[in-house]
Amino acid sequence: MPKTGGYKYDLAVAYRIYPGISKTPLVYADDKYQLARLCLRSFKQCLGDLKVKMLVILDGCPPEYKQLFTELFNEVDLVFHVYDGIGNQATFNEQIDWLLQQEDTETVYLAEDDYFYLPGQFPAMIDFLNSGHDVDFITPYDHPDYYSRPFHRPPAMTREYGRRRWRTAQSTCLTFLTTKASLQLTAGLFRSFARGNHDHALWAALTKFSGMRIWDHAATAFKEIYYLKLLYLTWRYGGRQISCGKKWRLWAPTPAIATHIESSGIAPTVDWMVEISKQEKEKT
Repeated sequence: MPKTGGYKYDLAVAYRIYPGISKTPLVYADDKYQLARLCLRSFKQCLGDLKVKMLVILDGCPPEYKQLFTELFNEVDLVFHVYDGIGNQATFNEQIDWLLQQEDTETVYLAEDDYFYLPGQFPAMIDFLNSGHDVDFITPYDHPDYYSRPFHRPPAMTREYGRRRWRTAQSTCLTFLTTKASLQLTAGLFRSFARGNHDHALWAALTKFSGMRIWDHAATAFKEIYYLKLLYLTWRYGGRQISCGKKWRLWAPTPAIATHIESSGIAPTVDWMVEISKQEKEKT
């Protein structure tokens, strides 16, 4: 179990949710409410016995979305911020603001609404976060790009811890675990997302991913124009960080603790449809 360090809560979560569906999810492709319900229930089961303070950011959501959270969490542990469609970039900034202002715990998690989690696994991430000075950020997602895009291979470092193999990653999405102190030191770069930066580019700057490696693999890994844009954004918003900032380490677990539920981005080695079916059978 994680160390609480005298705090009332083990974890502070900023969970943002909106009623639209992006791309094609593995299940409930035409029903965001049921998709959100599935993902949220899986998240709650993943937390295990952790004491969690939850900020819920509802962006353009019908009233019934609030009930998804009150059915699963004690109301004393919930804070709701309701907006009328302010968008992805603004809600991400809202997550950062609240997590830096809260004084409930040092361990913080930024969550998007389209991840499916395995039960009881979240404490393993907190344990790993507390395991060493070189664990700065953790994604629950073993991104398939780590295996299909040459610039992600090989990882800089690997480590056996608990029942998983952990690897350093160059980038991930915007669902991740860290400490309040680390988030404070990197908030400026994360906030560049709201000014036009890309999640891949901001992570590349934080982890100091070599721009030349992006260019070297551009022709074979993906559309070249994408990597030209990525290289530009990485240096435009993260040039100072790359030149004189700390090299932050982002870690990913194998097997995954959660997967992005977009059908084209499912984490490998786990039969997610079997896991989804198990949790669907358990719901009331």
